[in-house]
Amino acid sequence: MSHNDYLLYFAKNTSSNFSHKNTLMKLLFSILSLLAVGTPVWSAQATARFRGGAKETDRGLQESECTDCCTSIDALPFEDIILCDHGHIAHAISTTIGGTCSHNRDVEAQKLSGKTTNDEAYNFLMGICKDRIQGCTSLESLDFASIRDCHNVHWAKEEIRNKQVGCTVTRADWQEAIAITGTLSWIDAEAVLRESCFEKITPCIPYSDLVEGFKVASECSAWHGVHIPIQDRLGESCKRTREEEAVAIVWDREKVASPGTKVVWHDEDETTTNAVDYLVEKCKENIVPCTSLDALDFVNIRECSNSHWARLEIQSKQAGCAATTRADWQEAMLITNTPTWDEAAVALRTKCYEKITPCVQYTDLYDDMKVVGDCHSWTGVLNPIKARLTESCMRTDKEDAIAIVYNLEKDNNPNTIVVWNDEDETTTDAEDYLVAECESRITPCLDGTAALFDRFSSIQLCNGHHVLQDIIFLQGEACLRQAWQDAVLVSPDEYKIWHDNDPATLDAQDYMVEQCSQRITPCSSLDDLLTLFESVQSCADWHIRKDIESLQGEGCRRNPDWDGVILAKELLEREGSTEVPTRWWSDDPAEVTGYSALRDKCESIIKPCVELETLHLGFKTAQYCDANHVRHEIDILQDDECRRNPYEDAVLLTPSDYAIWGDDDLNTKDARIRLMNECSVRIAPSFQLSELESDFVGINICDYGHIKQKIEARQSTIASTRRNGDQDAILLAGEILKNSDSTVLVTTHLDLVEQLETESPLATYAVMSWGNQEGTYNPATLLQTSCEENIQPCVPSLDLIKFTNITTCSYGHIKEIIRNNQGVDCTRHPDHDAALIVRDFEWLENPDGPRPALRPIWDDDPNALSGSEYLVEMCLEEVESCVPSFDDLNFADIEYCTHHHITEEITASQPDTCDRHPHLDATFLVREHVYLNQDDPGYEPPVYVWNDNDPNTENAFDYLMATCENDITPCIEVEDLDFVNIENCNQHYVRAEIISKQEDCSSDRHPHHDAMIMTGTDVWYNEDPDVDSALNVLQRECEATIEACVSMETLDFRYIRSCDDHHIRALIDETRESIGDSCPSYPSRNVQDEAILITGADVYHDLDDTTTNANDVLIEYCLTKVESCTLKREDSLEVHGCDWINFKDAVRKGTRDENNDCARRLDFEIFAMDRELSALFGKTSRELLDETCTTAWSGFNVSTFDQVDSEFTPAFMDDYTNGLTHLNSETGNFQGQCTYDRNSEVGSNIAKFYMYDAKQNLVDGFNPLDTCQGQAIMCCFGRDRQFGDNNGNCHIDNCEDADPADNSNLCKTETRAYPNNDPPENEIHCHGLAWGADDNEYTRKLMFNNFFYVSLYDHMYSRGYVERTIRREDDPAEFRMCDCVEEMPPVSRADCTEVSINPFTVHRDATSGTVIATAPEKLDVQYNACRGDGRNNDLSAYIKRLVREERFSEALQYQAYQTLVGYENPNDNHNEAACDAIL
Repeated sequence: MSHNDYLLYFAKNTSSNFSHKNTLMKLLFSILSLLAVGTPVWSAQATARFRGGAKETDRGLQESECTDCCTSIDALPFEDIILCDHGHIAHAISTTIGGTCSHNRDVEAQKLSGKTTNDEAYNFLMGICKDRIQGCTSLESLDFASIRDCHNVHWAKEEIRNKQVGCTVTRADWQEAIAITGTLSWIDAEAVLRESCFEKITPCIPYSDLVEGFKVASECSAWHGVHIPIQDRLGESCKRTREEEAVAIVWDREKVASPGTKVVWHDEDETTTNAVDYLVEKCKENIVPCTSLDALDFVNIRECSNSHWARLEIQSKQAGCAATTRADWQEAMLITNTPTWDEAAVALRTKCYEKITPCVQYTDLYDDMKVVGDCHSWTGVLNPIKARLTESCMRTDKEDAIAIVYNLEKDNNPNTIVVWNDEDETTTDAEDYLVAECESRITPCLDGTAALFDRFSSIQLCNGHHVLQDIIFLQGEACLRQAWQDAVLVSPDEYKIWHDNDPATLDAQDYMVEQCSQRITPCSSLDDLLTLFESVQSCADWHIRKDIESLQGEGCRRNPDWDGVILAKELLEREGSTEVPTRWWSDDPAEVTGYSALRDKCESIIKPCVELETLHLGFKTAQYCDANHVRHEIDILQDDECRRNPYEDAVLLTPSDYAIWGDDDLNTKDARIRLMNECSVRIAPSFQLSELESDFVGINICDYGHIKQKIEARQSTIASTRRNGDQDAILLAGEILKNSDSTVLVTTHLDLVEQLETESPLATYAVMSWGNQEGTYNPATLLQTSCEENIQPCVPSLDLIKFTNITTCSYGHIKEIIRNNQGVDCTRHPDHDAALIVRDFEWLENPDGPRPALRPIWDDDPNALSGSEYLVEMCLEEVESCVPSFDDLNFADIEYCTHHHITEEITASQPDTCDRHPHLDATFLVREHVYLNQDDPGYEPPVYVWNDNDPNTENAFDYLMATCENDITPCIEVEDLDFVNIENCNQHYVRAEIISKQEDCSSDRHPHHDAMIMTGTDVWYNEDPDVDSALNVLQRECEATIEACVSMETLDFRYIRSCDDHHIRALIDETRESIGDSCPSYPSRNVQDEAILITGADVYHDLDDTTTNANDVLIEYCLTKVESCTLKREDSLEVHGCDWINFKDAVRKGTRDENNDCARRLDFEIFAMDRELSALFGKTSRELLDETCTTAWSGFNVSTFDQVDSEFTPAFMDDYTNGLTHLNSETGNFQGQCTYDRNSEVGSNIAKFYMYDAKQNLVDGFNPLDTCQGQAIMCCFGRDRQFGDNNGNCHIDNCEDADPADNSNLCKTETRAYPNNDPPENEIHCHGLAWGADDNEYTRKLMFNNFFYVSLYDHMYSRGYVERTIRREDDPAEFRMCDCVEEMPPVSRADCTEVSINPFTVHRDATSGTVIATAPEKLDVQYNACRGDGRNNDLSAYIKRLVREERFSEALQYQAYQTLVGYENPNDNHNEAACDAIL
């Protein structure tokens, strides 16, 4: 390559951004170095010339002359190489020659190429590599037709990545681009990709479809005319944005006409084509309006001055238009061809005034003005207009008024502006204009006053209101005027107003009232009214008005009050009175009113409807003599013509001084009390008392219900009775009292007795009450007493009552005997007849005495003998047992001496004819037996009951129980029972043994009963330990002989799954089953019973501290015998990291291995392992593991950072992590293109260290990072120094102070806060690592391997990220680029890398049983994005995972989260909110 080529490249690729002195000097140094050695640089043309000139000759020479090469050029894997650069070719040589070659790769490169220097050799091999390298795809296969954007090469790289899927070569996208374009640099590959893209790109939307969108666009702006039509047509399959698609469409249309044009969305460069401007013009050429200016209906528009109505008209015309998104104002600008809405509004207003037409014709309005109420603007103008506006007219009344005046004046004054009511003299006021027109045309509705004055004769009242009502009637519906307005118009001219309070003015109201008073006459006849007064209900106000109203007739318009006033005037005039009433009613009793005059006349004429003698006859058969029934008697006597209610007639039927009906004042004469007294004197029962007394003889019972039935039965034979049974009962009870006192009168009103006796002083009033109220008589009680004196029993003779064969001497059976002996016609209940029978039996005991009182059948009084008790005692003296003899009871073979079985024995001894209950029969049988076994012939045996708890009574059951217990015998003896092979000694199995021995027993006796008999105990079982039960006796015998099959020593607990109840029981069963016939109790004996026998415990398991549990004994024994099952002797475990946490994980996997019969829980397996190893060595498994793992880790080589590069001493690394070395401050590449010697050397050294030492050795740390207490390190970078690596923002022509890729936010430092990404923060990049707490934890052992990878390799070498986030000149706070996480300033988040290694092996020695850890042959450290809880590649999420895995404490997690403040939302790379929360 010539010097000119180098200078040409320098001029082409150097921009003004390379002004920084240091950067420029580096670039010049690179160029001069290349010139000196003849190395080709980054131009594709230069590379092609280099290869063409030297390739074949040099290659042929090398193949013929190289005699000591370890490989050949053809053997180098250039087809699958990642990139044809120095580093990758060197790696390819190393891989090919392996470790057997006597010289290194650089010497091999020189030998293969025939060159003497490394640069010449590798440049030569780069040319060979260029020809042989094969891409995963090809330029032709890239889908540029549907790519988003050709300008931004990001999308081409994404297309390359899509094609790389499944490719075996792991190239970056830009490396693949170089491979498929046949170039040597990304810059040249980028140009080739862009050129190919523009050749193939095709828009998603055909231009013709877009034109259709232009037609219906809202307007031709960038948004409505371009964005929206494109957006509406972009399908889901199209990946482009609207702007990208617009660029593609314009490029597609212009690429033929202007093939060299550059199409962009929008910029200020006149040499480019702006897609937005281009398409806006196309929109204007194609947009189609929905209507036109002439098509708008301004004739009927509401108003022209307000553009709102014009817009509504446009909207109506837009209905159905394809341009559905176009607004009315946008349509207005389109049809008026104006650029703004204001100009469009002026054009619309001008057109409106040319066309507008009023809805109401002015001639019709003028006709309406003739009949308006007045010429006010509202009543004289707007109301008439409103009345004529039809539904089709859209205007208001004022809007049409303006239109009317505008049309009237437009010919005379075409430029006039018509408004409604303003003070502007230059406009025409439609209100003033039309009011004047009204005043010249108004006409009254009434045709004079004659018709009005005629109506005054029947007017309701001569006042202003009623006069106006008559005027309204005469005006008719067509008149729009108010009545008072017409009244003024028809009154004489001097009456100018209707009414006011000014005495100086003449009121039309006064005039009209005066005329009315002269003409008014009543509607009804006074003589007719006086006739009605004879039968009026009362002379009260309401009744008089009602009669007046009935005489007024339908034509009368006056209410009764006012007609009454007129009638009263006429009445007083007839009688010669000078009084003139002016109103109907007054609170002043001295004032003569219409009502007072007519009332006085009424009271002199009124008379009753009913004759008093007729009423007295009705009192005899009245139901009651209370006020209601007296009123009822009057009511039924009033004929249909009577208009008076009974109360009103009652007052008229009494002397004149009885003026009221009902009050509580003893000093007033009460018509109610007088008539009630007259009724009480005359009322009588429906039949005689003696007739009822004859009915009492055979009555069922002397309660009121049955007495009432007898009364009602008598009443049913009397046709004239009007009473019910209760009402006649009261009168009959009164007759009983009258037998003792003839002055008695009956009433039911206790509260009126005093008034009644005042009215009739010689009478004694007896008050009847059903509730036994004090001071009253209960008619039921009086009648019941009379009944009991007359009633007789239904049983014909007392000799019929016999008890010898009665089932039992219960009252129920006695009652049955009574029922069976009652007469055929008797309907009385036996209980009621029993009381009568007892009374008669008692009377027989003293026939000369008075008849005894009736005893109650039931009585709770212990000192009194009830009727039922009397009869039971009689029965007990006569009754006999059904069982022939006491000796018939056989207790020797009885089931058991219990209540039930003794009852069964009695029942079996009773003859079939006996229906007596055995308990009752037993009482009779025992009584007889006791009586027969006595020598005293005068002995009277006690009355036995069957069984009770009363010590004072004799129990038949106790007597029979004693006899039974003396006679009963068992079927078998205790010695007959075989407990040797019994399953266990609980009651179920003991009972089963008894049953098996009862087979020959003649009795069907229950085994419990036989057990109690054979043991001489009283119960089968009793919870009381002081009571010796049959079960206790037999269980003691059983427990003395029962034996177990297995012992503690025969149970193998070593590999049991768990020392719990379930698995121990399973082990016992497995052991018993394996014994076979030697264990006869298996499988019949329950495993828990076997466990009790094995351990000698009290129970298998309970919660009682005083008992021994077999379960507890077995568990304790098991825990002393259990051993590890995952790491038996000679077993091995593969552990991913030789530390306790990972060892436990390996053990956990072992317990889940289907091939390993060790399905234990992890904690139990660790316990078993600890127990076994502690027994052997006195140490736990963790202690042994720590020792052996420490030994295993010590076998690896240790590398230091100065082995990466000799400059990387601990002091240098301290400065580097503080951002203070030339690596941090300089700009330039460590790999790829544009590297100068030192950067290239450092980059090469880092790459070499990564390939070997960082993957196979342990890397030693340096201060201060080797003292981190928080188990985490974090780096936060603020600058990108390297271009071409597809990371950060450094570009070949713009790398000064370039930012890294943004993945976090700096929140604050000690000196200031950084709430946004604004300078000096800008974009930052944070990345960290964390490790476990265990000293042997592989993440801890390899923490500086990981740190090397994160800081030097992955971020500085691979991406060019250096320097701390904020330069010291911008923020003097002391913080580092990389530091312990607890020392770093707070950020929102950080990326994260974790390491993985080949597994260790943990083995158990077969002989000693000790634990031995073996390290892998090679560590093979791998660096991967952290797998965290909630998100991968996030330091806070990774720490969260370490905490969950118990490798990191919660306290340190809390400390780390003071730095990683966005830990709650790790997925947000731009989490400013997390920073805001701590600021």
